[in-house]
Amino acid sequence: MSDINSQYSKFEYDLFGRLKAIKDNNNNIVKSAAYGYKSTTDYLAPLVYEYYNNAVTYNFQKQCPAGYRGSLVGYSIPAAKYSSELGLVTANDMAYNEAQTYGPAKAENDGICTQIIYATITATNARGDAGYKIRFEPLSGQPSLPLFNLASGIGVETTIVVEAGTYKISIFRDTAPFPNRNFSIFGTDYAGVISATKDNVAVSPTSNNTIRLWSNP
Repeated sequence: MSDINSQYSKFEYDLFGRLKAIKDNNNNIVKSAAYGYKSTTDYLAPLVYEYYNNAVTYNFQKQCPAGYRGSLVGYSIPAAKYSSELGLVTANDMAYNEAQTYGPAKAENDGICTQIIYATITATNARGDAGYKIRFEPLSGQPSLPLFNLASGIGVETTIVVEAGTYKISIFRDTAPFPNRNFSIFGTDYAGVISATKDNVAVSPTSNNTIRLWSNP
């Protein structure tokens, strides 16, 4: 691992996975920890165990006004910045507390707000079958979406509104029977199948935003 001055650190651990030493890029020991027992005149007293935090990055989202989404900004804490005699969990908690204290402010300072653009999709049930679902699986950072029901009835249209972006789009029946049908997803036809999936679909206000269930093969 290197710091902002490109000085590398090497971490050495003992057989129990405990940090034993931290060395700089010249192999000099800059911090060490001892584990074991020491002798006193009256009894054997345990040495104090010193535990160091793991390197970690926490992400924080910039807060933005309605219609905009804030970017995620990472707040990183290097290994061995914090130490505790109480154990690794306590050392890691100290690192976590730092991130929670300063991470949100870093996100506000370094993050950006991006306007959310929506696209409207028309799904047509040309057969009239009931029980079909449509799934939009986000691939480019949009929030997760629920399943959409394709309305039954011959020629009935279902309007779906999603954020512009890249999606994996599927149309399927989630209960038996599973007959072969013809489908169309954003201009691609799928004939004689029980379901259809199109991957890496770029959805925008100007794309071919149509999904269709149509006649038997």
